[in-house]
Amino acid sequence: MSRPAERIDPETLTRFAASLLQAMGAPDARARRWAEILVWADLHGVDSHGVAALPHYQRRIEAGQLDPAAPVTEIRSRGAVRLLEAHRAPGHVAADLATERAIETAGQQGVGWVYVRNTSHTGAVGCFVDQIARAGMAGVFFAAVSLPAMAYPGTSEKALATNPIAIALPRAGHPPLLLDMASSTAAGARILRAREAGEPIPPGWGLDQNGEPTRQAGEVDRLTAMGGDKGALLSFMLEGLISLVVGAPLIAPVMAGGAVPYASHALAIALDPGVTGEGGRLAVLADQLASTMTELPAHGAPVRMPGDRRYGLAKLHKRCGLALSEPSRLHLCELARRLQVSIPSPLRQPPATGGARDPH
Repeated sequence: MSRPAERIDPETLTRFAASLLQAMGAPDARARRWAEILVWADLHGVDSHGVAALPHYQRRIEAGQLDPAAPVTEIRSRGAVRLLEAHRAPGHVAADLATERAIETAGQQGVGWVYVRNTSHTGAVGCFVDQIARAGMAGVFFAAVSLPAMAYPGTSEKALATNPIAIALPRAGHPPLLLDMASSTAAGARILRAREAGEPIPPGWGLDQNGEPTRQAGEVDRLTAMGGDKGALLSFMLEGLISLVVGAPLIAPVMAGGAVPYASHALAIALDPGVTGEGGRLAVLADQLASTMTELPAHGAPVRMPGDRRYGLAKLHKRCGLALSEPSRLHLCELARRLQVSIPSPLRQPPATGGARDPH
């Protein structure tokens, strides 16, 4: 395992990430919000989708596949449904706007159903349903991405993307109940980070080009679907629910021999429980449901609720700071030097031998 760097204050890391994004061409306010979402991922233990992804986004910008300054515009609305066009804008920013619009629309209509089309990687989608739940609403977020990485049942050919899903509910007296997962066994970004770090991956995450299981991240040619056929079919239907509905298919054109676009679409849904007459009780009922589970006798691991681990890590990291892996530190410093951005002191030097390990 790689040694972590010195711990860095989340606000310092946010300012550093925002400076890098500004140098990459993002307007100031957008760069700040984009950076906040990346650091949210790091705080909550989703470091594969945090600031370590910045060099990847810079490569996409240089390839013309991501426009850090592209506008996100509303092009259609009808009742509670809205469609935003992102013009290859940053996925984090476009998804954040879709989430805001979903909350706003739910407050007016009872439900907000907001699509965003032609965006890019949206990062840790749990961030967006967290926002909805903290507004007192039930939240759902789906994304459809363009890169086939999993096989469809009955074939060994890569044909499906690792489309992610997040659901959150407000919970009285506690952080929200939050589920955030890919339709693959593990997110592709986690395998990419392991490959860059030269670290093995857990069994069952990936297959090599011959379809054989491998623990070597550099040998992974395709990902395994979560729960076997169930995860694959879920990904398939999300392509239909999102990409086909917005009239911009991703998978079929690629499988027909077209170029792989660096594109994603997303769907943010917010439901105001007031529309069912239970607006004031949802958070209380959610806490009662959670308590019912946590009061069960533990058998082995502690009985946890969805989101407990992530919110626990966030609390710890806000108090103790964040520790980036050594490969991530090196890549970020290299990017900063290229872009002539000042590097915060905790990231300038390699970690001391025997330093404390990051708790997650």
